[in-house]
Amino acid sequence: MMKGQYDLAIRKDEELIWSKKDGEYIAQILIVGFFSLFSKFDLIIIHPSQSTFEDVLLPATPALLPSTSTAPSDSGLDSQTFGEQVLKNPLLVQVANALGIDSTLTHRTDSLRVWYKKYKAYNEAVATLTQMKIASTWKLAEIGRTELINIFGGRSFWHSHVRSGFGDIQNHKFMVEWLERDEDDEDPSDLDVWHLQKPHYTFKDLVIWKKEGTLDKEYQKQLRAKERAKEKAKAKVRQNERKDRDRKVVSEDNMDEAETSKKGKQVSSGKTKKSVSKSSNSKSRK
Repeated sequence: MMKGQYDLAIRKDEELIWSKKDGEYIAQILIVGFFSLFSKFDLIIIHPSQSTFEDVLLPATPALLPSTSTAPSDSGLDSQTFGEQVLKNPLLVQVANALGIDSTLTHRTDSLRVWYKKYKAYNEAVATLTQMKIASTWKLAEIGRTELINIFGGRSFWHSHVRSGFGDIQNHKFMVEWLERDEDDEDPSDLDVWHLQKPHYTFKDLVIWKKEGTLDKEYQKQLRAKERAKEKAKAKVRQNERKDRDRKVVSEDNMDEAETSKKGKQVSSGKTKKSVSKSSNSKSRK
């Protein structure tokens, strides 16, 4: 429950986003209630008064009803295409419109591919918002990354699953190809990437895949066996290379010893000849 300018503004336990504009804090509130009666919809329109709300019941079709404490809101888009959580806050609709966010990405989903599209759209929105603020072309209330995340999903899930799941996804090129694959495309296939066919894949699957390279335990065993075989082959090659180097060193040492021995014999032979010659000369003088 939230109370402020009015006696009662929000009854549900929902987050209310305040923004600062012209030095004042404002909250834009969307109040829509639907009740099914004889296949018709009744829209509860609540008008603010100085001290309380007066409930007025009017027959209507589902529609966007923005209510703000400063000025009326104009989304500029067909609000029916936005997700339920975004429709609860007209500011988010305005932000999505201003940043060119695909409204279909604001709906709830359990598709890993759609979440990846949301993640990419979020990063593009952050970049666009930053550029607009630098160029002083951002005319809406001051917002940050929190409001942008709220357009695509809940903050807790975003930080615990989306950001951690896709933060390093560019290091896995094959998975990126699968995530960006069109629905009617079959390359790369689920089996090519995951090695296991499932109706849909989750962030938990993605964590396992990034760690193991597969979801198939049997394939995982084969993969590890191949890795072990490769390591053994590499170790054997290294061992053979060491043996070759050792043999080469021994051969070079033997050659050096032989060369040294040969030179020693030559020197010894030269000294013997000189000694004999000197002895002969000495005898002839006598």
